[in-house]
Amino acid sequence: MGTRRCVAVVGACVAALLVPATAGAATKTVFAGPSGSAGGVFLGNPPTADLDSFSLAHVTVHVGDNVRWVFRGLHTVTFPRQGRADIPFIVPDPTGTKYTGINDAAGAPFWFNGQTRLTLDPLGALRQGGRTEDGTRVTGSGIFFGNAPTPPYTLTFPKQGVYRYDCVIHPGMEGTVRVEPRGVRIPTRAQDAVAQKRQLVSDARIARQLANFTPPPGTVSGGHDRGQVVQFRFFPPSTHVNVGDTLRLTVTSRAEAHTFSFGPAGYLTRLSSALVIPVPARRGPPTLVFNGQIAFPSDPPPTLPPYRPTLHGNGFLNTGILDGDPRTPNPSSATVRFAQAGSYDYICLLHPWMHGTVTVG
Repeated sequence: MGTRRCVAVVGACVAALLVPATAGAATKTVFAGPSGSAGGVFLGNPPTADLDSFSLAHVTVHVGDNVRWVFRGLHTVTFPRQGRADIPFIVPDPTGTKYTGINDAAGAPFWFNGQTRLTLDPLGALRQGGRTEDGTRVTGSGIFFGNAPTPPYTLTFPKQGVYRYDCVIHPGMEGTVRVEPRGVRIPTRAQDAVAQKRQLVSDARIARQLANFTPPPGTVSGGHDRGQVVQFRFFPPSTHVNVGDTLRLTVTSRAEAHTFSFGPAGYLTRLSSALVIPVPARRGPPTLVFNGQIAFPSDPPPTLPPYRPTLHGNGFLNTGILDGDPRTPNPSSATVRFAQAGSYDYICLLHPWMHGTVTVG
């Protein structure tokens, strides 16, 4: 999943990385997302382009040094305990609690009432550990749920070794920190800056190529990605079909999931702003429940009903989450037949700045 970024100059960030190390513990900076871009664009790409990657996939420091992650988008930095599996993002509610009481605009209950709730795994969603990483426990930034930009996250590495980490939100977004004894030669911050810039230039070129994409006839694609370089757009954004025609709505990306969600703009906006619902627990942090109306299709799978503006009382139709990751249970596509003439807008409930229109007639 991605967020908007503000405009900044890459060169200013690179210059900051070239500042000579101070005596004692040194700090190296890694960006989660495009290096040097505080939002909006990176190297001339429009805001629809983004990176689900760390600017230095492999960073090397000395024992006692620090690594500081600067976030350019919605990401986590999560170190599993050494030798253990990665932390998942979404899991079935371990208490077995079901979705209940979720009705459509006409007052009818949605079909997924009675399904086990989906929750965010707290080991990835909430901050874990202290200020050091030595491989003995889960350590991580968690997800920042505030409205301000995500604050940087810094860890000290007191022990030699190689420490693997990832972003729990975006599959394939991973990196390593190699910690060497003092006295061992390691890449300088200037060398790291050159490596980051080289990678950014390569990714920007791929992003421009991805923007020039036309899917097969009768298909709309949610995003168009290559590896960790992603596009937050519908391709094409506007589609015309005849009454009775069908569209195949598809997502091929492993890094990003999307929905195709039709309905009134205000209704969809309210839904997208309630992606995660905190439910108070008797003890400890709240349970972070993933909104079932976003996660699941609006109608029982495997077939969506013909689209009419009266569906569910207000024209709501949702594919549920689609992705191209073979490790998830989510489908990669859905088919919708359009039964009535009109112009119908839709968005992605995970990335509500993604808009599309289907004109039927």
